[in-house]
Amino acid sequence: MISFAHVYKTYSGSRGQEIHALRDLNVEIARGEFVFLTGPSGAGKTTFFRLLSAYDRATSGYATVAGVRLNELAGNDLAFYRRKLGVVFQDFRLLKHKTVLENVILPLVIRGESLASQRERAMQVLEDVGLHHKAQEWPEQLSGGEQQRVAIARALIHRPGLIIADEPTGNLDPELSEEIMDLFERANAQGTTVVVATHDHEMVRRRSKRTLRLLAGQVSEAELAKGGAVWDHR
Repeated sequence: MISFAHVYKTYSGSRGQEIHALRDLNVEIARGEFVFLTGPSGAGKTTFFRLLSAYDRATSGYATVAGVRLNELAGNDLAFYRRKLGVVFQDFRLLKHKTVLENVILPLVIRGESLASQRERAMQVLEDVGLHHKAQEWPEQLSGGEQQRVAIARALIHRPGLIIADEPTGNLDPELSEEIMDLFERANAQGTTVVVATHDHEMVRRRSKRTLRLLAGQVSEAELAKGGAVWDHR
């Protein structure tokens, strides 16, 4: 599913020196796995996610997802690849001038699906996250936990083969954090590969999933757990 082989991401420092955000990174994540990505600030987690979502490119090495070489993506192929991802951020990134329903539908609008199909699927996924009754409300009318569930609904609506979440519970209290992780586990149980970056070590311990720890741009430890399903090509 995900394979990073000898990946470097290098930047030039203010004094002309090379700064390696990722250094000879080697990572393998199987289809259908649920993986936590941990590590201190500056360890390379955000850079890893930027490469994984093809918003940045490796300086050297090979990064592939479902057989697709990310460094070679461009134009329509790049847009098509991103449409198969579900991405969730710590700060929700909902559009304030759109209702909950309109925010969730957005990925289907981009894909050009029919209005009837958009609404039916959006209401279903909102029901899945317990917010179908909030469909016509504005993001600012929702609590932080509700906004994050809307963001997850938006990430799930096009049935992605891969979900990546960057500190999705960082702004939430422990109880809401557990609810959010339950949603990711439900998506994973349906065959979606899930990669979650987090600083919450207690949650990682409770969930007993495979954990990759980044330190100075390299994997410093990996705890393996069972997983396996298929990449969804819909």
